[in-house]
Amino acid sequence: MLTCWDDGIGDVDVWAWEYPCGLQILIRAWHPGHLRVASLISPDSPEWEHTRRHLPFHEQDLIRPHNPDGHDDFSLIAKYYPHRLAEIANLHAFQVWRIDDNGNVFTVGEPTSERDARCQVAMYEARGHKQMYWVAAVVGQE
Repeated sequence: MLTCWDDGIGDVDVWAWEYPCGLQILIRAWHPGHLRVASLISPDSPEWEHTRRHLPFHEQDLIRPHNPDGHDDFSLIAKYYPHRLAEIANLHAFQVWRIDDNGNVFTVGEPTSERDARCQVAMYEARGHKQMYWVAAVVGQE
């Protein structure tokens, strides 16, 4: 759901989305004149794959940003969202699982955050997959 839009004063447009899973994304697009130069995508946590799945862009059109000041995603998010440190510290603590028609159990994707894992399950279920999906904590994680 688009939660905010600002046509910008000049060469920048800004859009903010919040998805049903709770992920919030801010997109800033620079366009001097009528030429779109770049867009910066800023999620509310360093969940790049989760963010990518929600965006209507082709994967090859997205470049994971490099932080020129040398900070990694975690340290930047910790700086600007200190109230979310406990959640961010567990970004790889949950796993999506599925069971097929023959009773075989498989992991789906890589360990991720609980929010992302629940979002993935909701996406699979919305597509009408016959298999059953669920989220479980990764062994050895809180």
